[in-house]
Amino acid sequence: LSSSHKNNKLSSTISNSNQSLMQHRRHFITASVAFISLICFLQLPTASVAYADKSPSSPSFATTPPKVTPASTASISTMKAKFVAPMIISKPVNDYVLKTGFTESKAAEGLRLATANHPYGIMMGDPAEAALFKVLLPSIGAKRAIEVGVFTGYTTLITAEALGPEGKVFALDVSDEFPSIGKPFWKQGGVEDRIDLQIAPAKESMQKMLDDGLQGTIDFAFIDADKTGYRDYYEMLLKLVRKNGIIAIDNVLWHGKVMDESVTDDDTVALRTLNAFVQTDERVEHVLLPIADGVTLVRVK
Repeated sequence: LSSSHKNNKLSSTISNSNQSLMQHRRHFITASVAFISLICFLQLPTASVAYADKSPSSPSFATTPPKVTPASTASISTMKAKFVAPMIISKPVNDYVLKTGFTESKAAEGLRLATANHPYGIMMGDPAEAALFKVLLPSIGAKRAIEVGVFTGYTTLITAEALGPEGKVFALDVSDEFPSIGKPFWKQGGVEDRIDLQIAPAKESMQKMLDDGLQGTIDFAFIDADKTGYRDYYEMLLKLVRKNGIIAIDNVLWHGKVMDESVTDDDTVALRTLNAFVQTDERVEHVLLPIADGVTLVRVK
C-alpha cells in the first residue's frame, strides 16, 4: 500500500477506537449515575420532616412527667408512627420490610396498629427494631430484661415473648396512662404475668434493683425514654446487666440531627455526647445500626 493509504487506514482505526472508548465511557457514566441514585433512594427518607419522639415535650418518659402545653401537644400529635413514616430508609423499602421482614403475633400486631392511630404514635418503637430484639434475646439466653420507657408497651410485649414463659420484663415508666393501652394486648398475648410494670422515675426503680442485689443479673435492657437522662440510665444499666448482656439504646440518630453540629437543643446534644462516649467506652463493644431512628447495641464486656 502507498504511504497515504496506510495513513488513511491508521486514522480510521484510531477514530473507531476513540468512538468505542467514548461509548464505553458514556455507558459507565450512565450506570454510575443510576447506581448512585439507587443508593440515595434506599438510604434517604422520602421527605425532610422534623420528627419528635420521647422528648421533654412529650407526655410519657421515665423521669418526672413534664407539663405538656397545647402547642407542644399539637406538634407531637402531627407525627406518625415510625413504621408509617420511616426516618432512615425510603417508604417503599420500609413497606417491603413490613411485608416480608419479620413476623409478629396477633397481639403484637394489634397493639402496633392501635398505637399507630394514637396521637403520640411516634413514640412507639419500630417493629423491625422490636423484631431484632425477638431474634437476639433467645440467642443470648435472656430471661430478665429492663425497659426504660414503656409508652403503650409494644416493645415490652415483644420482649416478654422473646424471654419465654420463665422470663421477666421490668417495665419502667412514670405514668400508667399509656401502658394501660397495651395491657389488654399483653393479656391477649399471654405475657402479662411476665411484665412487672413499675410506675416511678426510672433511676429510682433501678437503684432499688441494685439495693435488692440484682447487680449483674439482667440479660437485656432497652433505653427509650427522655434523652437527657440516657447517660445516667446507661451507667446504671452497666451495673445491672451481666457480662455479655446487651443494652439497646434507641433514637441515637435522632432524625439526623446528631450529625448537624449547629443543632444544640438539650436532647440532640445529650444523644450526640452519649454516642461519642460509647464509641470510646472500653467497658463495652457496640454497633450503631441505621434502622428506625438509629439503635445502638452495646455488649457488656
